[in-house]
Amino acid sequence: FEMHKLLFYIFVAAVLGDELRPSPEFQGLTQMVMGGRKKSIQDTTDAPFDITKMRIEMDTTFSQLIPVVPKTLITDVKIGKYITAKWVVAPGVAVDPTEGCVIYIHGGGYVMGSFTSHGGAVSHLSRDVGLPVLFVNYRLAPETPIPEGVSDVVAVYRWLIAKVKPEKVVIMGDSAGGGSTLLTIQAIRDQGLPNPAVAAPISPWADLSTSGESHWTLEDVDIFIHGALLNKRLSHFAANGIPLVHPSVSAAFASMAGLPPMIILVGQNELLLSDSLMVAHRARAAGVEVHLEIAPHMCHVYPLFGDIFPEARDGRLQLKAFIGKYLKTGAKDEL
Repeated sequence: FEMHKLLFYIFVAAVLGDELRPSPEFQGLTQMVMGGRKKSIQDTTDAPFDITKMRIEMDTTFSQLIPVVPKTLITDVKIGKYITAKWVVAPGVAVDPTEGCVIYIHGGGYVMGSFTSHGGAVSHLSRDVGLPVLFVNYRLAPETPIPEGVSDVVAVYRWLIAKVKPEKVVIMGDSAGGGSTLLTIQAIRDQGLPNPAVAAPISPWADLSTSGESHWTLEDVDIFIHGALLNKRLSHFAANGIPLVHPSVSAAFASMAGLPPMIILVGQNELLLSDSLMVAHRARAAGVEVHLEIAPHMCHVYPLFGDIFPEARDGRLQLKAFIGKYLKTGAKDEL
């Protein structure tokens, strides 16, 4: 699916050489991560599947790597009986969500992740996209099936659009949260609710069966995702008995008809590239407007990496430009 676009990037990179090289900051991160990757892959695939340990490690690692933007306003929200969320508003961003806001669905393989792991990344998104962000603490698998976690996000959307016009709402998420972004807008359509203005899945994990070509061709260049963990263990653990190709857990196999405009950001060097290509191809075939950005050399969920490397902010500014076209907030940036 759209492999011609990937081949074009490879051709341009070969012709331009140094001009398309990643930043020194990104190269430094790559060298640091790849230095311990072989051992970590072995440790991950051989060790017992300890989800509690994995959750703690994810929270600890990313909270230290990407701190919250100083002076960010964070407000707890209770929605219904059991759903909690947080409004995240970076300095200089309007607190009032009625002129535009983001519902954010965090990643973590559908089984990990929290505000502890993602709060820093979300605060940078708020700052650079220029909107308040509502971070959803949805229920995680395997304790809760993926479709019920999606229902939590839909419930938050229902709550929000009672206060904010749906055409002022963006739904966004990374990795498994990108997959859940797609599952959420499909559920919104199926339940007859009005579409949000934009959906913005970042490096979505939308095919739990990992059938795409990149899942084996990019194994050696992906600096974060381990194919053995994703293919053999995490997908089955997350699905918890639901067939991996079922559209309730793998959004790539669900109908794309009637979905809102979509921007998909994905790195050229990540296992999940095929998921984005498949979603973009099927959504366009269904008549959905899709802007697919394959960032040369970039890793999984690259726009989330705060100020660690400049390409991360470039990705967030692309999100701002696309979103601005639909929210009509006066954004002057252009894609």
